[in-house]
Amino acid sequence: MLSSNLFQILVDKFGCELIQEGDDRNLTHFTFLTEETVLCDDACLYVGSLHEAETTACSFALLTTELCPPCQKNAAIVYVPPEKFSACMNKMTALFFEEQKWENEFSELMPLTPEKISLHDMINRAAEFLDRSLILTDLSFRVVSYSSSRPVTDRIWKLNIARGYCSYEFISAINELLPAQTLPDTPEPFFVNCAASSENKLCSLLFHKERTIGYLILLDNQKGILPYHMKYLPKLSQMMTQSLTSFSDSAELFLSTRETMLLDMLEKRTPGDENSMITAANLSLPEQMQCVTFFPKNSSSHDLFYLQRNLRYLFPLEAILVYKTHVIALLSLKSMEYLKESGICADFMKHVKEVGVSLAFQNLREFAVQTDYALKACEIANIIESRDYLCYYEKYQFFHILLSCKEESLLRAYMHPALEKLHSQDLIQDAQLLETLQTYIKNGRNGKKTAELLYLHRNTLNYRLNKIKELTNLDLEDTEEIFRLSCSFYINQLFHIF
Repeated sequence: MLSSNLFQILVDKFGCELIQEGDDRNLTHFTFLTEETVLCDDACLYVGSLHEAETTACSFALLTTELCPPCQKNAAIVYVPPEKFSACMNKMTALFFEEQKWENEFSELMPLTPEKISLHDMINRAAEFLDRSLILTDLSFRVVSYSSSRPVTDRIWKLNIARGYCSYEFISAINELLPAQTLPDTPEPFFVNCAASSENKLCSLLFHKERTIGYLILLDNQKGILPYHMKYLPKLSQMMTQSLTSFSDSAELFLSTRETMLLDMLEKRTPGDENSMITAANLSLPEQMQCVTFFPKNSSSHDLFYLQRNLRYLFPLEAILVYKTHVIALLSLKSMEYLKESGICADFMKHVKEVGVSLAFQNLREFAVQTDYALKACEIANIIESRDYLCYYEKYQFFHILLSCKEESLLRAYMHPALEKLHSQDLIQDAQLLETLQTYIKNGRNGKKTAELLYLHRNTLNYRLNKIKELTNLDLEDTEEIFRLSCSFYINQLFHIF
C-alpha cells in the first residue's frame, strides 16, 4: 500500500504525528529494528528506534515511539504515542494482511490472457474482484461492455446500457474534467461527479500504443469507493486493453495500421522511408487523394470522436483519425466528390464548424504537408472572414504565400496607391468604387458578369470604371498593373486596411 495512505490512517485513527513525509512509496511489509538492521528496503516499514539501526542514503520509512528529529530528506518518519502502539500495530497488521489478500486475488487475474477468456468474462472477473459494477466505453462514450456478475444498480446507468451510450450529463462532466486537448497520458484513476446519478464513479483511461482509446468506469453501487479500487482500477484498465486488442469486433476502438502510420507521419516519428512502410503494411491507397480536416463546433473529446464515427460510417474504406482538436480524413477524389455533391454536406455541417481541404496529391510522403495546407485554409478563411464551410487550400494558396512574408510593412508598401484614393472617394460619396474595381478584376474584366454580380446596369458600371480611371490614371489593359492591383486586394483582405 502507498505509504501516504497508511500514514494518513495512523494519523487520523491513532493521533500519530508525521515528523517527516519523505518520498511516497509502496509498502508491502514491516519489520522491527535491531542493531543489525540496515535501512535499505524501500518497500519495508521499519518499526522501532532510529538509533538502533544503521542508516544509509537509501530511502526508508520508519514508525517510532520516540520523538526524533528529522533526518535525511528521503526518509519518512511517523511518531506513534507509546500508549497507542499496540492498537496501532494491530491495525497496521490487518491493513497489510488485507493488502496481501488483494494482491493474491489480483495475481489470479493476471494469467488470464485474451486467448483464455473473452472480454465480457474479463469484465465480470474484474467486477467480482472489485465488488463493484464496471462499464467499458470507447472515447465517443459508446458502451462496449459491462459487468453482469456485479450488475449495474443505478437507474440512469441502466438506461445508458439499454441505449448503448452514456448520458449527456456524464459526458458533460467528463468533458469538463478532461477537454480533448488535455487528456491525461496515464491510466491513473479520477472521480467524476455527475449529478444525474447518485452513485460515485471512478474512471481510468485505456491506452493503446500510447493513445487514449476508452474509459473503464467503476460504479460504487452505493457502497463507497475503497483505496484498493484506486490502486487496481488502472491495472485492470491495462488488462482490458490487452483483451480488446485481440478481438476483431472491437477494432473500431483502435487505429488501423494505416491510421497509426499517418499519425506517426504527422508527429514526425517515421524512419523516413514511408514507401517501405506502405509496402510492409500492405496498404492500398487511391491514385489521387486529399487531406480534409474537420473541426467540430465543440472541441470536447466526445464531439471529436462522435465526428470520427460519423465519418467512418460515411467513408468506411478511408483513413479517419482524431488529431489534437480536429479530425483528419484522407479521402479519395471520388469520396471528396461524394462529400460535396450527395446532399449530406448540409446535414453534416450541423455538427461541424469548418472544413479544410488540401490540394490533390499522389505520394503519401506529402501527407503531413497537405494536412498543414488544409489547416492553413481554415486559418486563412477566418482571417479574411470568409463564410465558406469548405475551405479549399487552392482558393487560399496565394494568401498563404503572402503570410509567409515575415515583414508586413513590405506587403503594405507594395499595395497600389489607387486603392487608397478609391477608398477615400468612397468615404466621401459612398461611390463603391473600390468594390467595383475589385469585382471587375476578380472576374477577368468581364463587364457583363461584373454588372450582374453588383446588380448594376451596364451603363452604371461603365460610369464607375471611367470614374476610377479619372481618379487614379489606371490602365486597366496593362497586365502588370492588373497583377499589382490583384495582389493589393489580397493584401487588403489579409490585413483589413480598407
